[in-house]
Amino acid sequence: MSRSPTFIELYEGHAPIPPMAVLIGWRTLEFDPEIGFIRCEMIAPAEFLNSYGTVQGGALCMLLDQCVGLAALCALGPGQSAPTMELKTSFMRPVGAGKLVGEGRVVFRAAGIYFAEAKLETLDRRLVATASATMRVLTTR
Repeated sequence: MSRSPTFIELYEGHAPIPPMAVLIGWRTLEFDPEIGFIRCEMIAPAEFLNSYGTVQGGALCMLLDQCVGLAALCALGPGQSAPTMELKTSFMRPVGAGKLVGEGRVVFRAAGIYFAEAKLETLDRRLVATASATMRVLTTR
């Protein structure tokens, strides 16, 4: 396994942007590596819609996982990663294709484990979904 890029390397263009971030049109609005926080804009494309014309729940989970993952990456050092071990999601309202604003934050760190939370909102700040995650901090040798 090769070394994971740091958030700053991704943000400053010194590492390739992951394909998933490209697919969802990820754009960082603000971040704070001291506390493990990120606020971003992303697009739920029409390909994520179900037969009701709303974004499929699994796609919303993926967007929330991206938020907690990058919040953790923001707080990690070089050579570290934090894969999600568990993700619990709550859906508040359906949403169609389009731009969403996501926030992720690390809320607690203990013995190689991060606990993080995320939320997705519409551009007019209507809450769409929330998630809490448990993540394991790994170091690449």
